[in-house]
Amino acid sequence: MRLQRAQIWLFAVLSVVLLASSVGVITDLVSPSSPESAAQEQSVEGRPIRRVADVHGVEDVPPMVRQASAPVWPSAGTAEVAVSASAAKVPGLPVAVAQANGTGSPGKVRVETLGADVAKRLGGVALGVRVTRADGGSTTGRVRVSLDYSGFAGALPAGAASRLGLIEMPACLLSARPDAACVKAAAKAHVVPTDNDATSRSLVADVEATAATSPSQGSVYVMAATAAAADPGSGTGNFAATDLKAAGSWQVGLSGGGFSYSYPIPVPPPVAGKAPQLALSYSSSAIDGLTNYANNQASVPGLLRRCNGSRRIT
Repeated sequence: MRLQRAQIWLFAVLSVVLLASSVGVITDLVSPSSPESAAQEQSVEGRPIRRVADVHGVEDVPPMVRQASAPVWPSAGTAEVAVSASAAKVPGLPVAVAQANGTGSPGKVRVETLGADVAKRLGGVALGVRVTRADGGSTTGRVRVSLDYSGFAGALPAGAASRLGLIEMPACLLSARPDAACVKAAAKAHVVPTDNDATSRSLVADVEATAATSPSQGSVYVMAATAAAADPGSGTGNFAATDLKAAGSWQVGLSGGGFSYSYPIPVPPPVAGKAPQLALSYSSSAIDGLTNYANNQASVPGLLRRCNGSRRIT
């Protein structure tokens, strides 16, 4: 028993000695500090840096906001002008007059413009004009007039200027109390073929220059919005019904009669993962509550109604 204990102690002592001898110390990594190693680094001479002016690009310049000028509404006026092949500006009025193509034009006409209040009373917009002969002729001639609406185009609703045209109506409507015959004649008012120049903001049309001797004779032409919703469109837009695009999909619920339509929106591929699915969707039953049921409310409380003083689900 004592021999066994001695062997154990001897084995333990030898293990500790071997372990201590195998662990060495790297003396190169540990060195005493010296005054030479603690010397400061050599300073470098400096010089001032020249300031460079900041360079601003177009993206740094604030956008120019153009102040909308106040609209200039036409006022009533009258002037005479000689008619020639080239357009002649009527003095003091936003009107120019020239000879019409293919017909005999009078040598001189009298142009009368209506004020904005009179044009509004006739169902027009801001401007109306009446043209009569001033050369002594007794027959009705035709001239080409150009009406300038640039002074008040900015005050019109969006897209309204592109739908402007001229409507011909009897001049008797200018009186304060039109008689029954004048009202009956007003039912025949019609749109005159007009060229709307969006660049110069003017209307060009051929109108009649009558030899009227009375203010109630002849015709008056009023500027008004002539393009309706059923019109196939104008130079800046289209008001006709569009066809269902092939890219969209639609379906009808046979049980409830709801109509749903979806138009997918393509998105660029992402760097990683799946791209989101975007679409413009419409459901008549979910949004407008339009279904085949008599009660168009989708929730259960909406399907409750009183019948003979009692409440039951129908």
